[in-house]
Amino acid sequence: MKKNNQNLIQTISNINQAFLDGRDLESILKKVCREILNLLNNRAILVGLQDPQVKILRLHYLPSGAEPFQTWVLPESENGTAIARIITKQETLLFEHADLPPVFAHSSARPVDGLWFGLPLPALPQPLGALCVHTPDRKSLTPLDREMLTMIAALTAAAIDRFRLRQQHEKHLLELSILNEIGQMLSLDLELDKMLAAIETQVSRAFDTFNFHISLYEQDSEEWILIYARNRGKIDPLLGQRFSIEKGLSGYIIRTRTPLLFRNQNDSRQFHITHGLKLIGEFSNSWMGVPLISADQVVGMMAIQNRQQEYAYRDEDLSLFKTIAAQAANAISRKRHENNLKQSEERYRNLFEQSNDAVIIHQGQKIVEVNSRASGMLGYTKTEMLAMNVLDLTASLDPALIDERVHKASVSETPLIFETRWKKADGSMIDIELSSRALDIRNNIIQGIGRNITARKQVEADLKRQTRQVTFLNRIARRISGELNLKDLLATTVKIIYETFSFYSIALLLADEKSEELSFAAVAGDYPFSPRLNEFRIPVGKGMIGFAAKSGQVQLSNDVTLDPNYYAVETVATRSEMAVPIITGRTVIGVLDLQSDQIDAFDAGDATIMKTLADQIAVAVENARLYEAMQQELGERKYAQEINRTLFAISNAVNTTENLDDLYRSIHNSLANILNVDNFFIALYNRDQDSFSLPYFIDQKDSRDDIVKMVFKDASKSSSLTAELIKTGRPMFYRKADILERARKLNLPPVGTTAETWLGVPLKIKNEVIGGMGVQSYKDPEQYDQKDAELLLSISDQVAIAIQRKTAEDALRQSEIRIKALSQQTEQFSLTAASIIAMQDEKEIFERISRAIVEYSD
Repeated sequence: MKKNNQNLIQTISNINQAFLDGRDLESILKKVCREILNLLNNRAILVGLQDPQVKILRLHYLPSGAEPFQTWVLPESENGTAIARIITKQETLLFEHADLPPVFAHSSARPVDGLWFGLPLPALPQPLGALCVHTPDRKSLTPLDREMLTMIAALTAAAIDRFRLRQQHEKHLLELSILNEIGQMLSLDLELDKMLAAIETQVSRAFDTFNFHISLYEQDSEEWILIYARNRGKIDPLLGQRFSIEKGLSGYIIRTRTPLLFRNQNDSRQFHITHGLKLIGEFSNSWMGVPLISADQVVGMMAIQNRQQEYAYRDEDLSLFKTIAAQAANAISRKRHENNLKQSEERYRNLFEQSNDAVIIHQGQKIVEVNSRASGMLGYTKTEMLAMNVLDLTASLDPALIDERVHKASVSETPLIFETRWKKADGSMIDIELSSRALDIRNNIIQGIGRNITARKQVEADLKRQTRQVTFLNRIARRISGELNLKDLLATTVKIIYETFSFYSIALLLADEKSEELSFAAVAGDYPFSPRLNEFRIPVGKGMIGFAAKSGQVQLSNDVTLDPNYYAVETVATRSEMAVPIITGRTVIGVLDLQSDQIDAFDAGDATIMKTLADQIAVAVENARLYEAMQQELGERKYAQEINRTLFAISNAVNTTENLDDLYRSIHNSLANILNVDNFFIALYNRDQDSFSLPYFIDQKDSRDDIVKMVFKDASKSSSLTAELIKTGRPMFYRKADILERARKLNLPPVGTTAETWLGVPLKIKNEVIGGMGVQSYKDPEQYDQKDAELLLSISDQVAIAIQRKTAEDALRQSEIRIKALSQQTEQFSLTAASIIAMQDEKEIFERISRAIVEYSD
């Protein structure tokens, strides 16, 4: 029983570690199956995981020889009646080979006889699958086996759920990174072919781009061109060819603006037949394509395919691909637009061992004879024992109780059997089962046969403790596996430990981001200085807690007064302490600290169970942190999308506004979606005249005219914040105290009303400052921070480009107007000249010329 519990605890620990260390589910399941094989004495294991989204079942099989590990992918219709029942009804089932899917039931790898015991892998909102174990017959599967399998199935299901949540979290991180990288391309001056290669590089972070292509739509010719293509990792022979939008899947997506996902070749074939499409290239086992749409205009499409694997892509893959495509479309659209302008992510161990019997004969309480086993058991010489009495051996017992037992043994006709404790020569105590009987009642001579039961008592204590430990692990696993709130998770954990074990106090500490200090996250019991825990930080490496965090090893001291690593802020009742590191991967993220007011309160068994518990806590903490991070990242992703929309709106405003004034208003309105712009200005710098203009100025306190009079002549000599911003070409972030201190040092009053906080960034074209842009707040000193400064700076290049282009556009329009007017004047002067050639009267000629000059000159 003891060995079984130890094996079970080790198996649970190994399964947890497999999910912490693994990167793909198939290799993790192989390790899990091997652990179950080892626990259950080499039985075959079959795990079925359903994928309701694509309606398939993945079978993972490990035979009793542990090799080879096999996997099958089956349509939902072929998943077998037994596994279907286990999954849908969430119940255990004992069934035969014939009830398994045909692909496995007919496989030579399966066992030839026996039965299968199946259990559900429970999860919410829907079951994950089933765990099936081969058994020779019904009797071979004991109730204990079933209990262990139920626990392992629940643990495995929870671990798979956490693993998938971690994968989803990593995918969200990858998506944000890809979107950010593609978004940054908007500000890079890349040629189209290099931009397309950069897009493939970003897509390859989430998908295998061994077969990948981008097609661009040319509206004028109603054709699409294969502009970028990889076919089996090489350049596609069709690269550069043109096709009508009526042809192929690419043409269908461009024409209908509809994303397509084919999970197998049959789906793709049927789609071609149904829609009358002509195949371009060859069919793939998995295919996914999305339109490239920018500003509601289709610019092309992007597709990826897997020629070997069916069901390679899922709905969430299509969603990510669409998101990437949206960013790529903006980049491509902008690049195409710029090009047009230039050209136009032992199974039961034996619990009892017989001890040697010790024989002691005493008269009254005086020892008169002992055998060699007695002296050897207790570590005395025979001479030493003959000089002792029974009270010397039982120093921890009440003398009155000894007298009572001696009297009972002397008058009893049958042996008196009871348990007691004997003291050894080295001062340690051993548990004894003593059988006492009278040898000579008249002379009060008693014979005691003592059997050392210390090992048995320890085994019994270990068994009780291990039973309690297994129950405890099962209980705490159920309680914390579904808890996603980190604070509640930690509080629940220490509460359960405190309620289960009789420890003096429990604390759970978490390391900071740099792993330099530990802070208290949850406590229970009479923990030292509990009312002031929030004030304390324990440096990594200091005290038993800090040393556990530094070394990654359990620190156990059963007498802290003798431990050089023990550290206490003040005098406490602690006598024993155990600090257990909480580790995820190779990183210590916290410490579980247990303290007792008794010496020798902990043993190796306590260390084992707490280490296993720490592993479970690590998984649960990681799960909770992943959930919190995912929620935060979702918010950041929405914020990033809003920034990208703002960048696009500013870029697009060049084409949608009539003049510069409209452009400035559009920029102001776009920035209002991501930043407080109640007080906002755009300043432009004329280097030749060394002056500023303030074409756009919105302010709650000062008027534009007043500010212009104060600072916008002799700009290089001005002491204003805007002048400094443009002169230095660096972002500036000032609070009110900084502004006043600056004015004091310059011995000049601040320009305009002093703001609580002022933030400005330069506007640059090819590293040349053309002006500045800024915001300020007169009410809230915390209105802006460094993140806002970085945001405004990231947008400033786009604003500068938009202003430059619109300025050039307005200048071109004005030039066209002047040229047209000059042409009209020239034509009228020519007509006038022609009309006066025949005139003779000089006065009339002079009047006609004067009138023409007045009428047709500007």
